[in-house]
Amino acid sequence: MVKVVSGDREKEKSHKALVKDQIEICSLTDGQCSEIVEACMKHCRSGKATIDEFAVLLLMTTIIKTAELCALYYADFTYLKDYRKRLVMRLSQDYTRQRKKKNYKLRSFANKYKTRFTPLAHLVAEYYEALRSRARSYLDEGEELPEKLPVFGGTNKMRHLSPKELEKRVSAYMEPWMPQKISTTQGVKAIGAVELLQNTAEQHMRSIGYEDEEIRRMKGLAPLLTSAKSYQDFVNEAELNKLGSMTDLWLSNACSFRPESSESGKMKGKETKLFPNKTGGKTFATIQIEFQPMEPGMIAQQETVLHISALYGFSGTITHLKNDKENEHE
Repeated sequence: MVKVVSGDREKEKSHKALVKDQIEICSLTDGQCSEIVEACMKHCRSGKATIDEFAVLLLMTTIIKTAELCALYYADFTYLKDYRKRLVMRLSQDYTRQRKKKNYKLRSFANKYKTRFTPLAHLVAEYYEALRSRARSYLDEGEELPEKLPVFGGTNKMRHLSPKELEKRVSAYMEPWMPQKISTTQGVKAIGAVELLQNTAEQHMRSIGYEDEEIRRMKGLAPLLTSAKSYQDFVNEAELNKLGSMTDLWLSNACSFRPESSESGKMKGKETKLFPNKTGGKTFATIQIEFQPMEPGMIAQQETVLHISALYGFSGTITHLKNDKENEHE
């Protein structure tokens, strides 16, 4: 039995509490996340972006509640000044209802920690731009989007979807990836789609190196430790871009999705993860790419893109050498 000290008294932790602490959080696998992202980006690039898929991407990559999602306007999405490709989302209110009342209403956060900026991955930003372009297509030429246009609107575009309506849409979309049941201390129960996506977001943040205080900040909670990093740092653009870059890294590693391209080249050798040498702090690797000619004796002139990713904080130098028939004997 484990004893927990509380003040001057010692309390014994029950068996159920111990089991509950050891329960593994149910979340999506990397393969399932890859399938979802591939489906979303396929629709995004074919002009079929929907608010249902955008809600799924936000729930899967950020720690956000459905009431906060329903309160979002297009004006709440902005790009950082110093990092112009990094899209951030400002959360300052939610769409909820008071007890024993049927009507929903917008409520600004009274707690200063709940008002926060959340960085988004580049793929999520691309989907947002597609959704924004689709919203602008319903306007007259040259007309700007209204500042109070909800991102998650109902049949009446100026009306917010309620959290229950959004949860139904997300559940319908996530049905192919939903587990049947999960085991808990209270028995066997089903898990909701929103909870599953939120668990996935927190799990991926921990797996890529988010600090506990950074996760609490993303949730809109107060600092747990008085010695923790000041929350003013999380408003800093460099910090926001760093967190967004870490999410980009997770998506690139977890998802097999890549931008559409003409794959005429083949890379020899296996995919390898490189780690710094303990002695010199440097690592060298050679990658050879062979392009097959599209016609005998001819190679098409096209752009070649090589994607190389590294953990945040690492840097390196890439040197490329051309090895063809002209300089083969040099």
